[in-house]
Amino acid sequence: MIVGAASLFCLGSRSWATEMLDSPAKVAEWIRSEIANGEVANLEATVDGRELVAPEFRRISGQFLQELLTSDKGIHLHGVRITGAVVTGKLDLRHAYIPNDT
Repeated sequence: MIVGAASLFCLGSRSWATEMLDSPAKVAEWIRSEIANGEVANLEATVDGRELVAPEFRRISGQFLQELLTSDKGIHLHGVRITGAVVTGKLDLRHAYIPNDT
């Protein structure tokens, strides 16, 4: 089963391999897509030796992360898994309802 998960991650990332994710909007869309598919959104991933996400776009806002965590739509049962990101700004989850928290 682990092998299947690794293959899915590779296939999910390859769908974006034709161009580098070089804007905050593209990165946000890709993160949402990976999460919806139950994948880890790895902002340090490489495809064919190229970085998938430009280093300057590996920053995600606390507001964006809060919206992901508190949304009840588009979140796979595996939850929100993001690696290689730098969270900027405030992230206050006090009193927040996180629907997929187990």
